[in-house]
Amino acid sequence: MSKGDTTPEESPRDPGGLHEPLLEGAPGRLNPSPAERYNLVVLGGGPVGLAIAANAAALGAKVAIVEKGRLGEINFRAGSAPVLALARAARAICEVKRAADFGLRIGADATADFAAVLRYVREQAQTISERNGPDAMRKRGIDVFEGEGRFLARTHIQVGDKILEFSRAVIATGSRSFIPEIPGLAESGYLTGETTLELERPPRRLAIVGAGPMGCELAQAFARLGTQVCVYEREARILPRMDADAAALIQTALERDGVRFRLNHGALRISRAGEERTIESDGGTIRESCDQILVTAGRIPTSTDLNLPAAAIRFDESGVWVNSFLRTTNPRVFAAGNVCARYPFGHAADALARVVVANALFYGSARVAGLRLPQCVFTRPELACIGADQKTAERKHFAAIRFALDSLERTLVEHSGGGLLTLYYDRHRAIRGAVIVADHASELIGQIVMAMNRGGRVNSLAGDSHIHPTVSEIFQAAGDGYRRSLITPFMARFLRWLLTLRR
Repeated sequence: MSKGDTTPEESPRDPGGLHEPLLEGAPGRLNPSPAERYNLVVLGGGPVGLAIAANAAALGAKVAIVEKGRLGEINFRAGSAPVLALARAARAICEVKRAADFGLRIGADATADFAAVLRYVREQAQTISERNGPDAMRKRGIDVFEGEGRFLARTHIQVGDKILEFSRAVIATGSRSFIPEIPGLAESGYLTGETTLELERPPRRLAIVGAGPMGCELAQAFARLGTQVCVYEREARILPRMDADAAALIQTALERDGVRFRLNHGALRISRAGEERTIESDGGTIRESCDQILVTAGRIPTSTDLNLPAAAIRFDESGVWVNSFLRTTNPRVFAAGNVCARYPFGHAADALARVVVANALFYGSARVAGLRLPQCVFTRPELACIGADQKTAERKHFAAIRFALDSLERTLVEHSGGGLLTLYYDRHRAIRGAVIVADHASELIGQIVMAMNRGGRVNSLAGDSHIHPTVSEIFQAAGDGYRRSLITPFMARFLRWLLTLRR
């Protein structure tokens, strides 16, 4: 799943299948009187916008944040948190069903109480919303303006009847779900990542359009909760932008949980009769029915309603144009996150916030191009990666070393199904990329991030000690494996001869 700053959208809904909005609270307050001039105005209250506003305010800047929805709600509706909450509940029931693998006698016919699961999810939503909501931002000295912000000029933004003058501004309005032009989709009704968790009852049969990160994450979660899930992907494999070997392992794991895949399919066509939808593909040769359709076919930037021409900011359908400093064509305005055309890294909120704050407020020269940004697909097992992938490695002639995790004691005793570590390194032995498939890959990738940031070499991993038994021992094994690969037949004969002298 790209799990970045996002903006909720409206989509056709099934009147009988959706719950009330996830977050509850008091109606929005009146917007404050604007300051005479702000050091920084942030458009967008997603993870990137919140991180920028908080970092700038902590350094003493006078900051305002503008959000057309409810501040803090975006983090839950379309970020990683809702998927993780649902996946955690799904993993719990999966573990109960697998209890016999560990010698425990627990009924394998356990079922999920979907209403109770949603209560758990909504509790997490409330906690997250309060942590990032208007009151929390005001306590940090940030002025919160609720409403749609639009540029009036190069240094002015209007929110309702308020006009905010700024020295610098940041566009962090995020993205929204891309809805492909599928005949019959709009008429039949569909769900998106923003509306899926408003269901008040689980669909018996769920069709997911798109096998990217979010599609895979939700497919596995719903399948584990008892839904029959079929995923449609027009590419020949799932997770088409990620490592092929790693994606194959994720597909196997999802199929083990009951998810079906229709890959490399032809054009889709959808119809509806009552509560039942029918999906046809490959010219009608494949015809399947479902109760709900979830669209996870990618995201598009939210930038069209900001009146950007008034501020001399260039943009197109791919987003706002920025340079490597995240500065737009208006030198007073920056942009960060999924709204950007060149650097749509919504999952790297804190890293982008540091770049923007340094460049916007302190005349810095921090570049986003040099950032090493890991990514993760939060399935079970997880898929985490950073830097060079398989295609890049082949193009730049990087070498690769691969280790299967099923040789580790930790994965054996936990029946975790193993996994994979792939390291890419250059002719100087510097680590240039990594792919990890493991239960806690999102945590493990951090060691590679630190190694790459410090110019680490693949052979240096052998010198690091790890607690035994843990999955992190795979890094030491990889380092040892690399060192062994350096022993040529001639060197092996020489070492054997040398050892005979010491008998």
